[in-house]
Amino acid sequence: MAAAEPDFVVTHQGGVTFAEGQYTGVRFFCDHTLDGSPRAALRVVVWSGSADVRYVAVGNDGGSAVTVRFARPLLTHTVTVTRTDGLSFPVHAVLDRDPASGSDGTPTTPTTPGPIPTSQIDFSGAGSWSSGSAACVGYIDEALDAMGITDPGARRSWELGMDTIASRESAYNSPRWQINTSDANAVGPPVPEDSARPGAPFQCSRGVAQCIPQTFAGYHQAGTSVRIYDPVANFAAAMNYVMDAYGVARDGHDLAAKVQQADPDRPPAGY
Repeated sequence: MAAAEPDFVVTHQGGVTFAEGQYTGVRFFCDHTLDGSPRAALRVVVWSGSADVRYVAVGNDGGSAVTVRFARPLLTHTVTVTRTDGLSFPVHAVLDRDPASGSDGTPTTPTTPGPIPTSQIDFSGAGSWSSGSAACVGYIDEALDAMGITDPGARRSWELGMDTIASRESAYNSPRWQINTSDANAVGPPVPEDSARPGAPFQCSRGVAQCIPQTFAGYHQAGTSVRIYDPVANFAAAMNYVMDAYGVARDGHDLAAKVQQADPDRPPAGY
């Protein structure tokens, strides 16, 4: 990774502007000759009509990279980075197109027209999408687009309820809370390829809305990826699930009433 030609280098501040939709993320890595040096701390601001702020730490461990995925790649045009560590060694930044993406950066991960077998779930990418409430609302909107829910009032109801769920289930898609290996769901055969925790039990809850694989597969939304850690696909499956399991209306007006975990005025309760 350290051999890649950087798009920009960060010593104190750095950044780059590009055509909207050209890239899906940015990778940061350090010079591998600096093994053992302190980790670089970065404040990364991704501009896509609004500012999505991420804080990342990049280690000097043989060239491994940290990737910040863009929540809205088709609208993203600028990345600015500030060092918050007070250190002077360079951090290299490379703009990234998803290998499974088209030339405009739009994900082309194979999708299916609805439910999928659990054997088709892709466990890659944990923690590589942006976190925070603003990013989550963007993912919810993309899920609603895939579901064909266009009414502004309905979209607002789903945004409020699912953003509350995201805050409670994964701290708004925090890389730290991508998988739950400690609750009753955490059983089943190991998943060696799990990107959040290799070898984690199959039935662990995963992703922004903490779907178990059976829920993700059974309620998979056509037009979304088969990656369980993809927040758009994860949110869409969760919304399909609560409509079926809890009887939530398609316009979402009763989401908070029927799913306590989606109600910010009541204590967390799982779902």
